[in-house]
Amino acid sequence: MIVLGTIGIRYFETGTLVLLLVATILVFLRRRPAGLVWFSALAVGTMAAHLFIEEGRWQLIPAYLLLFVLAFWLARPAGQPYRSARPYRAPGLIVRVVVALLALPALLLPFMAPLFVLPLPEGPHPVGSANVLVHDESPRSHTVWYPAAADRAARSGAGAAAGAATLAPFWSSDDLAAHRLPGLPWLLSTHLTLVPTPAGYRAPILESELPLLLLLPAEGSLPGDYVRLALEAASAGWLVVKMPGEPGTERVLATIAALADPDTDAALSGRVDPDRLAVLLTGTAPEPALGVPVIRVGTSSLFEAGLPSSSFEVLFPDAEIPASAFTTRALMVHPARLLVGSSDIAPGRIDSVLRHLLRTVLADGSPDAPVFSGTQPSQAELLSGASDATIRALPGGR
Repeated sequence: MIVLGTIGIRYFETGTLVLLLVATILVFLRRRPAGLVWFSALAVGTMAAHLFIEEGRWQLIPAYLLLFVLAFWLARPAGQPYRSARPYRAPGLIVRVVVALLALPALLLPFMAPLFVLPLPEGPHPVGSANVLVHDESPRSHTVWYPAAADRAARSGAGAAAGAATLAPFWSSDDLAAHRLPGLPWLLSTHLTLVPTPAGYRAPILESELPLLLLLPAEGSLPGDYVRLALEAASAGWLVVKMPGEPGTERVLATIAALADPDTDAALSGRVDPDRLAVLLTGTAPEPALGVPVIRVGTSSLFEAGLPSSSFEVLFPDAEIPASAFTTRALMVHPARLLVGSSDIAPGRIDSVLRHLLRTVLADGSPDAPVFSGTQPSQAELLSGASDATIRALPGGR
């Protein structure tokens, strides 16, 4: 995949768009040489390879149709070019101008709703991912992220973990069957299964007991909304488990017990340390009555942390930030305002600050980490890169 900032574009996909641009230029030839039939064959072959190897996506449907039509147009030879600069006849010129006008949005649409690229987490470990069937109250599939057993240097630029052959997709096929982007037809969500995350599917897990972070999404959350925070925690050394639905306290406890059961998943056997447990809540997700450290993101506060001996929040005073600005939806469409709305703080900066705060509080998940020791990080540590934010103490501790 070719990476352009936060946009990813695949190789045959790039070839398809480049050939569409060239074909649009070639239709302005006054006479088409017979050799253009080879260009048409190349165009159709590249498009077929893209659809077969990389899979198509809805953003390229106009490009597919236009390139297919132009390939047949250019394959019909019409003699050698004129030597004299005779002007076009009006009908032919109008048709060519219409083709050019259609090609422009067809070329731009893949970049307006792109295959986006998630940033690599900054922890010392590459990340692995798996779907684990947990038998708590009833069998449910839980998405799990964990530190993989490989050096950071083993990660490729695309984010492959531990040399894994497959990267976990941003949305799974099950996610696509159950969700869609808000207010949009189902078709417009299908490309999210093609977006890779920097996590190797079923990469070997780190050989040690891992602290457990339960991710509880708010009602209405989409798959992948907070995946960057999960990746960041897993890269720091945490086992992160996303709880499906709206779990109550009893189901959370049942899930913790099931994860410690070697019959649940052989790869997790002996890896879960239930004595080091924290909860990450998103938006207005209800808090389970566990008496453990709790972190909340995606509300009027940027970040809330309930530590063993203190609680605090980090916020941008007087800033209006919609809940969706805390999610990955800003990467799905350019401009991001189409899915996020107007935010006083850019979603990219919110993401950077949130990931820093999470790394600072969770650390490596050892008993000395702030989330367990209760030692609140200093203001300088918390607000590094966010000097315009404010820290405010909250009542209570864990």
